[in-house]
Amino acid sequence: RPLDTKLGRLAAERGAKFIPGVNWFLLQAVRQFRFFTGSEPPLPPLRAAALDALKREPKPLPGMLQKL
Repeated sequence: RPLDTKLGRLAAERGAKFIPGVNWFLLQAVRQFRFFTGSEPPLPPLRAAALDALKREPKPLPGMLQKL
């Protein structure tokens, strides 16, 4: 869940290219949007929604087992 991770920091310190997981998630979402709609997705609102969701505590989905 964190945007800033130890792995990301280590990669940056060593000059390696590091792509955060949220970017991979957005790339997949963009490609799926294009595939299913044939149009370009609104990337800024998608990115804002993803980053906002990462800041909030996750809520269990209805019907899923609760932590014991």
